[in-house]
Amino acid sequence: MPERGFALAQLTNGESGTQAMAQIEAWALRHYRGLAKRPEVGVVRLSEADLAAFAGVYERHDGRFVITPEQDTGRLSVEVTEIDEENAEESEQPRLVLEPVGGRRFRSVQGPSKDAIVDFLTLADDAGQTRTLVRISGRLAERSRTESGAADA
Repeated sequence: MPERGFALAQLTNGESGTQAMAQIEAWALRHYRGLAKRPEVGVVRLSEADLAAFAGVYERHDGRFVITPEQDTGRLSVEVTEIDEENAEESEQPRLVLEPVGGRRFRSVQGPSKDAIVDFLTLADDAGQTRTLVRISGRLAERSRTESGAADA
């Protein structure tokens, strides 16, 4: 909230860090700014082609995320597989549904991650190769292949 001279930075590495941060944020907004709740962020409409550009399999050391556009809803669906860092055991987690609140920013609409923000980033290296990443649950995962199965460039 730069226009109000207020910022809050939080870091976590805990399993339920996103939920804790939401509660801390709500308390800080109420305590320091007198706001009963976070200012609303409106939903934006993205074309089916825009949504399809985010589709693919994103991976990191502790999880895999299969992201696909939902038909006729303007949202993305995320199938979440948690990967145990110690024994590589995989477990399916509840599916996420994301609604767009910006061109590359989405908000979870249900479950324990409700209202969590998910961002998509595209980065280029010195050789001009691009990498597509998603920031989900506060951590980055890189797209390893698109929905069609092609490797990300």
